[in-house]
Amino acid sequence: MPVVSNDGSANHAQPSPQVTLETICVRVLKRCNLICGHCWAASSPHEVEELRWLDVSTFLRRLVATGLKHVSISGGEPFLYGDLPRAIHESLEMGLHVTVTTNGYMGHRYARRMETEQLPTSPKLRVRVSLDGSEEIHDKLRGAGSYKRAIDAIAAIRNHHGWVGVNTVLLSQPQPSLTSLCVALRDLRVNDWALMAPLPKGHFRGKIVDAKAACDSVDSARLISKQVGFHGRIRFWNFLIREHGHLVLESDGRLVMPGYTEATDKCIGDFRSVSTDALGMAVIHDANLADCEFYTWGGWRPSVEST
Repeated sequence: MPVVSNDGSANHAQPSPQVTLETICVRVLKRCNLICGHCWAASSPHEVEELRWLDVSTFLRRLVATGLKHVSISGGEPFLYGDLPRAIHESLEMGLHVTVTTNGYMGHRYARRMETEQLPTSPKLRVRVSLDGSEEIHDKLRGAGSYKRAIDAIAAIRNHHGWVGVNTVLLSQPQPSLTSLCVALRDLRVNDWALMAPLPKGHFRGKIVDAKAACDSVDSARLISKQVGFHGRIRFWNFLIREHGHLVLESDGRLVMPGYTEATDKCIGDFRSVSTDALGMAVIHDANLADCEFYTWGGWRPSVEST
C-alpha cells in the first residue's frame, strides 16, 4: 500500500523506523464566531481555551531542531487569536512553511487586516478558507451570509498573497451544489482545493459517516471541475483511511494523535512537559503500525492543473 503524505502525494516506500515529525497542526484557540454542526473541534463563540503563543513558539523551536518543516495554524477561528500576526512572523522566522485556515467570515475586512497587522506575503505562507458547497448549502451549515463573506475573503486573500486554498467538508453534496462550487472556485482563481471526509467528532459526534459517499463526491468533483474549466489542484484529505497518523496541538495544551472519535484519540501529554525524545518515539511507534502515515510533509507543488 502506498505511503500517503499529508499533502496528498503518495509513494510506495514503507515507513522508515526513523520517521521525523515534519508537520503539526496547532489549534491556537477554541473560540470561533460560528457554530458549525460539522465542526470537529466543537468550537463556538462561548469557548475560552487559548494557547499562549510564547509557549507554542518555544515548543516549535524544539521541533524545528529535530526536523519540523510545516505548521498549520487552526482553531477555532485563528483570526480571533490576538497573537496571530506574531505567530505567523515567528513561524516564518524559524524557517517553517505556514498554513492558516479560516472560515473567511471576516470577508471584505481581510485586506485591511493584512495591511494594519502587516501580515507578510511570504511564499512560505498560505491561507485556506472553508467553503462547503453552494451558497444554499454553505449558509445552511455555517449560518446566513457566511457564503458571501467567505467568497469575499477568498478574493482578498488571492489578491494579497497571490495564492489561496479552499477546504470543503464532504457532507451531502448534490451535483448542482458541486457544480456551483466548482464554478465559484474557477472564477476566484483558487489554486488548491482540498476535499475532506467528515469525522464523527465535536459537534458532529454520533453522526453516521459514509466513506463511500465521500469518495464518490471526490470523483464527481474531479469530473465537474474539468467540465467547468477549474485549473487548480484538487486533493482528497481522507482522514478515514488512517486513524491517528498525524499530530495536533489542541487549544487545551494536549498533544493528540486524533482518532475517528474523541474516545480513540491518543494523548501523548501536555506540550509544555513532553520531552522531544518521548514525542519522537510516539511518532515512530505510530508510523510503523500501518503502511501509510501523515507525519512527513512533501512541500507544496505548483497548482497548475487538477490531479
